[in-house]
Amino acid sequence: MIQFASERGAEFESLLNISGHDYAFLCEEESRVEAAVYNRVLEQILQETDDDLFGLHAGENLNLAAAGLVGQISQTSSTVKEALEYCCEFANLGCRALPMKLEKTEKGYLLAFIPDPEWKLQSEEAAKQTIDGTLAFSLREFHLLTVQNYYPIEVGFDHNRTESHTEYERIFKCSIKYNCEYTYMLFSKEQVDAKVVTSDFNLLRILVSYANQQLESLQAAEGFESKVKRSIMNLMSPNFPTVAEVATNLNLSSRTLQRKLGEENSSFKEVLESTKKEMALNYLSQKQYEIKMIADLLGYSDTSAFNRSFKRWTSQSPAAYRQAN
Repeated sequence: MIQFASERGAEFESLLNISGHDYAFLCEEESRVEAAVYNRVLEQILQETDDDLFGLHAGENLNLAAAGLVGQISQTSSTVKEALEYCCEFANLGCRALPMKLEKTEKGYLLAFIPDPEWKLQSEEAAKQTIDGTLAFSLREFHLLTVQNYYPIEVGFDHNRTESHTEYERIFKCSIKYNCEYTYMLFSKEQVDAKVVTSDFNLLRILVSYANQQLESLQAAEGFESKVKRSIMNLMSPNFPTVAEVATNLNLSSRTLQRKLGEENSSFKEVLESTKKEMALNYLSQKQYEIKMIADLLGYSDTSAFNRSFKRWTSQSPAAYRQAN
């Protein structure tokens, strides 16, 4: 992303400095960058390139080798459907904050991209640009797998229609919908059943085995508290979930969930409070949200109850915090 941005007028070294890493580190497939760092880099890229559709254009032009291990697995799969299923299974190896899901519908197969709510809350613009780019990149990968210029039946975005609508039409060459529940690409059954021209069963088994090892390592490195917090964010609709709902989502009993949190010197109540605090800080940084609206979004009965909680977290009122920041 930094390399592509520099080709479009952004300052390469300054973007590296914002990332906090050198070029060699960022070129390693196993390297990981925190969401907050990634967001800052991408927001700076948007300023320096003055391209409102930078993500879309990056996805259209980035080297397909950027797909790394997941791309190699796709290219050795037997069919496009199998490749897509592996992409969904190993999506965390590329971007943990952007899981993918493949669903069969009456019209064909729908590939959905549903960002982690916490990430989207941190930077809605970074999430939008990344999702746009992922769709454009995935379409190019689709062409590579089949050696056919297949295009989706339909593409849906969870954001508003932009003045650059024609750019989306140029790239996807199909019906474009906006303000959808989530972003997706819909392909026909015939396209998804297509054979992958570079399939290699023996190599596929080796790559999948390695990918499973990598995924297990990532999951082991992630604390249980982080998993609970992510589950809380994913289950909000709109109210915060109960401990029983989160436990069910993680295939645990409520007692086991509390015990595992206790092993990390935490509790469900503390994780829930921490999640609400993070969301409150993010909402307050976005001036369009009134404090009463934030209180409602966080499930408080009234503004005064939200004020009391916020003062307990920060020793400031929400209004004072917003003014100071």
